[in-house]
Amino acid sequence: MTAEGQERTYKGSVDSSGSITGLQLFAEEGGEGLAQDQSGNVYLAAGQVLVYSPDGKLVDRIDMPERPIDLIFGGADRRTLYS
Repeated sequence: MTAEGQERTYKGSVDSSGSITGLQLFAEEGGEGLAQDQSGNVYLAAGQVLVYSPDGKLVDRIDMPERPIDLIFGGADRRTLYS
C-alpha cells in the first residue's frame, strides 16, 4: 500500500476476510501506484519509478519522460513494466 500524500509505502498481509493486517513501513517514499515483479522487487510510481528490493532498500531509479500514475507488469512473460 502506498500513499503519496503521506510519503510512505507499507507492506502487510491480506487475511481470509480480505482485510489488510500487520501493516509495516516498507519505504520512506510514497507514490501514486506500485507493482511487484516475480522476484519480489517493488516498483513505485513517485514522479519517476523507484525500484526497491524485497526488504525495502532502494536499488534503482528509472527516469520517465512523463510522470507515471500507475504501474503494471504484462507481456507474454510478465516481465514488461507498463506505466
